[in-house]
Amino acid sequence: MTNTEKIIADFFIKREGEEILNHLHQIDFIDSGYIDSLDLVVLADYIEQSFNVKIDLMDEDVFKSVRKFESLVKLIDKKIK
Repeated sequence: MTNTEKIIADFFIKREGEEILNHLHQIDFIDSGYIDSLDLVVLADYIEQSFNVKIDLMDEDVFKSVRKFESLVKLIDKKIK
């Protein structure tokens, strides 16, 4: 697991517990109910604090990326390079 993956996984572990690791890579966070609109703002703030990058949730591509673990990690890695 990369550092980015660990930091993002930690966000969900703190909220849902260790068992989320069993299906973290398969779920859509919004469709599955793990995060709602307010949680998206909290997640964006967590990302900004953890990686010092801005996440614009109004951008459709960004919004699509935050729905799944792997696409979220790719988005962050792209922004921090």
